[in-house]
Amino acid sequence: MRPSRPQARPWAVAPLLLVATALASCGGGASETVDAALLCDDIAVLDESIQAFEDLVPATASVEDYREAWDTIEDAYQVVVADRDALAEESANSLSEAHDDLSTAIGDLPDDANMADAAADLQPELEALRTAHDSVTIENECIEL
Repeated sequence: MRPSRPQARPWAVAPLLLVATALASCGGGASETVDAALLCDDIAVLDESIQAFEDLVPATASVEDYREAWDTIEDAYQVVVADRDALAEESANSLSEAHDDLSTAIGDLPDDANMADAAADLQPELEALRTAHDSVTIENECIEL
């Protein structure tokens, strides 16, 4: 005589499938929350780098100081746009355009530029970058109230 095997009970599997499905669906939400938080952190770093550039005093800062501040903006910008899919297309395009315009303006500065005059010339591009950054910040709800 053969030992008897317990009979499979299909109804016993249903709760396990339900729990597995619930856990799988929760994982996506947590990942999206982490991704949003990381994006906001990256946007905040970009904000800090733009602020440092804005805080330079033309009377005492050199062209090299402005270029170093620009390098910091560039690094932060590259991190933000690395996940371009997380940004709305219009905002991403505005941010890229403002970045490119300021990059060109900084690159065009002569090494012996009078920074008081040059800073005034850079102002429209800097304001455009600030505006684009602020739009991305608001759009991604990265403002703590």
